[in-house]
Amino acid sequence: MFDTIKKSSQPFHCIEAVEKIFQLLKKKITEIPILRLPDFNKIFQVHCDVSGTTIGAILSQGDKHVAYFSEKLNESR
Repeated sequence: MFDTIKKSSQPFHCIEAVEKIFQLLKKKITEIPILRLPDFNKIFQVHCDVSGTTIGAILSQGDKHVAYFSEKLNESR
């Protein structure tokens, strides 16, 4: 997908595979995520993403999300 948006002398061409990926991405970021109740007899997974200004995490069981966390950090430098 990145190859299609790189600046170059070539004109932009949206091929079918890129269009499918774009539509899936658009769907994923515009739908409300469905959370499930935790099953304390199963293993939890925590996926984290941290940068200099934000922190985010997803608590999951298998391929189902249980909880989300996202917060912008103070920029006092």
